[in-house]
Amino acid sequence: MLAGVLATIAPEAALIPTVIYLVMWVVSIFPWWFLTVRRLHDVGHSGWCLLLAIVPVIGVLILFIWMCTKSEPLPNKYGPVPNVE
Repeated sequence: MLAGVLATIAPEAALIPTVIYLVMWVVSIFPWWFLTVRRLHDVGHSGWCLLLAIVPVIGVLILFIWMCTKSEPLPNKYGPVPNVE
């Protein structure tokens, strides 16, 4: 929001909001990757399946479906079942 306000107030300083946005994106992309890989492991898939996000529609749809499925009820090759109550 701050970046949008700065771009509105000072359009000539549009570089500042762009830099703020890029920094926020870089800071948030790594935790998103790590959490997605953990979720893929919970449903029994390799973390390399995250590369399906490169495929425009089908890959993202497959990842979305996997993210919405229940975790495996027993420990798998990626570790024990997380304690979620």
